[in-house]
Parts: sequence; structure tokens; C-alpha cells
Amino acid sequence: MIVKNILKPLELATTNSAAFDGTYKVLTTGLAHQCNILRITNGCKLPITVSFDGGITDHEWIWPETSLQLNAQTNSMPTNQVALIAKGTAISVKGAASVGLIYLSGYYQPASAL
Repeated sequence: MIVKNILKPLELATTNSAAFDGTYKVLTTGLAHQCNILRITNGCKLPITVSFDGGITDHEWIWPETSLQLNAQTNSMPTNQVALIAKGTAISVKGAASVGLIYLSGYYQPASAL
């Protein structure tokens, strides 16, 4: 497989903070692609907690109306040292009920067989 020198966006995923009850809600059961860039935007009025193992472990905390962006691969990294957010990573969020959406977006490099 040869990695193309382009990035493609993931399909946007959302969950409504109005349904929050202090337990984890699914943003994705598993990333469809390994990602170079991943962004979680907290569009609600209260902080949220993020889990990257489907709601088992608390991993990150995001302030209200801000974003967490993970840049796994940068232009300054050698191409033989690829760091990616794994395909299949299950991402969940929790918090208190609020107003607003939580968004998951990201970018990946498609591979092509040559």
C-alpha cells in the first residue's frame, strides 16, 4: 500500500448534550480510518470528559465551547515515523445535561494499492 499525499475528512459525528446524565454517550463505536488529525468540539455550556476506550477510562477534559485537537502526524515528522490515531478507536463523552452539540471530526490519509 502506498500512502497518498492528501488528507480526507472523516464523516462528522455528533451527540446532543441535552441527553447527558453523567454516563458516557457514544461519539463513535470505532474510527473508520486511522487519523492524522482528530478534533472533538464541545459546543455546550458545561465541561465534558472524553474516553478513547469506549467509556471505560476518563482520558481528557474539554472546557465549554472549546475544542481538543490531536495532531498525530505533523509536517516536521519524518515519513518513516508515522504516528496515527488507530482505526477502530471508540470515543465516548460524558457530562451534565446542557444545551449544545459535541462534534467529532478528523482527517486521514487514504492508501492506494499499487
